[in-house]
Order: sequence, then structure tokens, then C-alpha cells
Amino acid sequence: MWWWLEKIEENEDAVIYIYGVETQKTSGKILLTKNTNEVTRIKMADNDNEKLYLIFAGFVRSIIAKANYPSVRSIAIG
Repeated sequence: MWWWLEKIEENEDAVIYIYGVETQKTSGKILLTKNTNEVTRIKMADNDNEKLYLIFAGFVRSIIAKANYPSVRSIAIG
């Protein structure tokens, strides 16, 4: 299982990423709040579902913030 993320907006409080599940075609959108690392889904990606999203959100919280909110990132598990 893997996800592809592309940063589309960033300010001092939050970062918005578009993302794809098992593809670089980005059809979903998330908001990552910097001070809490809370992930909020704005739009669910194609091929995504609630179970996958919850797994994805946990990895986003730990990996993206530690990587200092990169412009592009893939996250693979399993």
C-alpha cells in the first residue's frame, strides 16, 4: 500500500496536500495542522476508503511533519 502526496499550499499554521492512493494521480485533499499534526480530510481520493484513510492519516502525522512538510512525498507500508 502506498500514497503519493503533493503540497499545494502552506502557511505558518497549516499545509494542504493533494494525494493519491496507489497512484500518482492526485484526487484527494488533506489539511495538516502544524502545531497539532491533526490531519483533516477535505476530499477523499479515488481508491480510498475510511479504513485506508485512518492508516494513511497516522503515517502522515508522523512522517510528513518530521520531514519538514516536503513538496512531494510518497509513503509506503506493508
